[in-house]
Amino acid sequence: ERTNIEWVNEPARCIGIYEGAHHIKIRNAEVKHFSTGVAAIEVEEGANCELSTLNVHHNQGGGFFLNQSNNVVMQTQIHDNAGVGITVWNTANTLIYNNIIFDNAPFGAIAVTSYANGTMFINNTLRGSINNYGCRNNY
Repeated sequence: ERTNIEWVNEPARCIGIYEGAHHIKIRNAEVKHFSTGVAAIEVEEGANCELSTLNVHHNQGGGFFLNQSNNVVMQTQIHDNAGVGITVWNTANTLIYNNIIFDNAPFGAIAVTSYANGTMFINNTLRGSINNYGCRNNY
């Protein structure tokens, strides 16, 4: 069964994993129309989380913001967001695989903005983002 998560003009974060939370699994959901924040799904102080089979789209920020180690993003569609599809910042040993990431503006599909030791990007499909950034490394 699929869960739909939709926000319109919500002032807080959409989905956030914080304060040392760990081993959280979010599966089979649609996340859309989130109107503020860095990304619709933020993992900032949570580790060993699995985010899978999601459809993350039409959010005012990016799709994902990952700022913690040992997480997995897999088998997810990330598209038509106003920010980067997936931002990886100061994380390690994170696995991002079998995702379809497209039509995110203005900076593209994946941005690695700071340390990403041991983080692997495997078998992701990247296409159609403004400014032609598929995968960008700012560090």
